[in-house]
Amino acid sequence: MRIILAEAVEDELRKIEATALKIYPEYYPLILTRAGTSMRNGEAFALRWEDIDYIEGSIHIERQFTRGNLVKPKSKNSIRKVDVTPQLLETLMPHEQTQPSEWVFTNGGGNLIDNDNFRKRIWYALLEKPGD
Repeated sequence: MRIILAEAVEDELRKIEATALKIYPEYYPLILTRAGTSMRNGEAFALRWEDIDYIEGSIHIERQFTRGNLVKPKSKNSIRKVDVTPQLLETLMPHEQTQPSEWVFTNGGGNLIDNDNFRKRIWYALLEKPGD
């Protein structure tokens, strides 16, 4: 049963990623990062380019952006490292060239992404349209 459930979740996640690439391409690297790591939204929103190690294939999580503040992550080990796939790194490399900021993911105005705004305007729309 767990294998079937895992396959269904994986399939649904791929549909969401494909939909993000179509309707919100500017957020595709963020969606892929969230899908391929154990990061919470706030942790992904607070990533700086210096946190990504392209050679080692990892991301160092040192902070999160929540309620307008940068704080330490909630996890027991507040600073941690997650391994990432070559696909994610290949997506982040060109994304870095388009971001004029030290932050990996920003909103249209170049500021850190607000979780509530992202969830309401982007994430819910992706959940309503997977596979379209």
